[in-house]
Amino acid sequence: MQLKFLSDEFFADYAHCSEMEQKALRPYGVLLIFSDGLDFAIPFRSNIKHNFVFWTDRENGCGLDYSKTVIVDTQRHIRHDRKPVIRKTEFKALLRQDAKIEAGLLRYIRTYKKALAAPNNPRSQNILAFSTLKYFHQELRIETEEHKS
Repeated sequence: MQLKFLSDEFFADYAHCSEMEQKALRPYGVLLIFSDGLDFAIPFRSNIKHNFVFWTDRENGCGLDYSKTVIVDTQRHIRHDRKPVIRKTEFKALLRQDAKIEAGLLRYIRTYKKALAAPNNPRSQNILAFSTLKYFHQELRIETEEHKS
């Protein structure tokens, strides 16, 4: 389990992406997961109001928010000079849960891809509107209409 912060360079590279948290004075703590040849950074968030999450404190709406997952270049997009500190209760909730967290992420990616296949469905529209995966179609090998030739 790797807890990290995203770098200023990440935010500069993705400044145009409105679904990503852009809080200069508040570090963006993430859990890194390596899967399918990609480095995914799943952010810690609070006040989560949906179920695309690995709960670390359900009562207080805290957890890893799959819908705000980003794909990173671990050399450029991760801060290596400091690490996030999380509440003990949340840390305990994460211990030895790597496989479960990765399975949840992969399930969310499948859900996102299904939403892309049925974009007129109201549930799909909600998923597509708020997901940060829309910025990573190339990395996820998702072919969209504008990329078909």
